[in-house]
Amino acid sequence: MTGLDTRLEGTIPHLSAAAERFSQTAQQYICHETLRQRVIRPRSIRKVKNEGTMVLNGVPEYNQREINSYYAFTTFGKSPQIHEIRQLLTVDKDVVLKDFEARRWFRNALLTRDDNLKGKIAGQFEPEALNGVAIDLGQMILSFAEDGIAHFAFTFDREETIGSFRAMVIRYMQKSGPEAVHINDRGKKLNSQLSGWLWLRQPGDVPMRITMISSRTEKSHDIRDEAEVDYAENPDGALLPSSVLHRRFEDDILVAEDDFRYTGWESLK
Repeated sequence: MTGLDTRLEGTIPHLSAAAERFSQTAQQYICHETLRQRVIRPRSIRKVKNEGTMVLNGVPEYNQREINSYYAFTTFGKSPQIHEIRQLLTVDKDVVLKDFEARRWFRNALLTRDDNLKGKIAGQFEPEALNGVAIDLGQMILSFAEDGIAHFAFTFDREETIGSFRAMVIRYMQKSGPEAVHINDRGKKLNSQLSGWLWLRQPGDVPMRITMISSRTEKSHDIRDEAEVDYAENPDGALLPSSVLHRRFEDDILVAEDDFRYTGWESLK
């Protein structure tokens, strides 16, 4: 890779290999997902007259929601692109489907590769979630697969410890290529190019954490999305997400937060 920091010459191929491993193995597992959301109430913010920027009206108040689901990765049709898919279990205290029924329904749809059934299942989630939910963040690592990694610039940042692991921290910035993160903004689908940091466990350069920052301005109104995805290897050696945290700021006010937690990863078969 032209212009690559010499300290990263052996590291970036390992990152790409980890992304390729994810693409080959992630669809073989399912887990439970818990999503806790909060979205600011309209009365908590107001626009500054003649400026378009947002300010707080006192202490911010948030609407909250908790959604529990079965969670997995899948593809549709002949496209190799991997997507998140969820089978809802509960929305707040309302039961959508009993656990054993949901697991059987979900597992059968994934194993039979029934696109119609998978589409029906996938369509349940966004209407139940509060506005601003981020999707497809669990597979952020795929941005660094072999066919896309050349679109990024990488810079060594530092070394630090996460828990009992030593990690190399790398700054990355997307220079070109397709936009990789999809965010639902009040019914509009927004795509964002990526910049942020990678934490790679040493030795081996195994991705432990990926962060993302995306900013834009709309009519003098600054909007910033931030995300943090943590990965861990299961006993089979598959690299899978353990948590995703997405936050949206408007003029530096936290207006939405999606906190995803993943537990009980198990083989789909």
